Amino acid sequence: MYHLRRPSAAVLASLVSQQSAEALSYPEVGISLGPSSSPGHHRLRAVRAVGSGEATFAAARQAIDGWFGHARAGATLQPPRPPIEADRTLALALRVGPLWVTAACRIVAVVDEEHRYGFAYGTLPHHPAQGEESFLAVRDPGTGGVQLEITASSRPRAVLARLGGPVGRWLQQSMAERYLDGFASAIHRSTR
Repeated sequence: MYHLRRPSAAVLASLVSQQSAEALSYPEVGISLGPSSSPGHHRLRAVRAVGSGEATFAAARQAIDGWFGHARAGATLQPPRPPIEADRTLALALRVGPLWVTAACRIVAVVDEEHRYGFAYGTLPHHPAQGEESFLAVRDPGTGGVQLEITASSRPRAVLARLGGPVGRWLQQSMAERYLDGFASAIHRSTR
């Protein structure tokens, strides 16, 4: 889970293969799309307005499909741009201080509605946390305003993550903001 150097694509592909048959590491599937968290879980919600109208909503959908938030946050994904489809297993590597952290997730829900688009992924056993995170573009049907919403419901699982306590929550909030920066940047480039 923790590495001194950036894991190669082959290491991440092996992780996807190993974790594909594993069960999720938490029981509350869909929790990030609901109104509250499970007991013992930390809930994070980050929201950013990105404009209005159909073109902005279409660009937000493309930004989510392209995983631009993860790219901006410095995450290496395997596969590089996983299709947004239920039951898709993926691995990611992310630099945290002097270490590279690898994690495996599975897309547990796809939201494809007239005014909401995105997905939620849940943690697998090879992940420093237990829980779920969702990434949504939401268009207000009345005003046409478009916003991005990232919601997570999780608790630390790995020893280093548990020892980090408040630092882990700060890191999660920081990552959510970086994801939002990446999605918003892609949307603005697309709608110029």
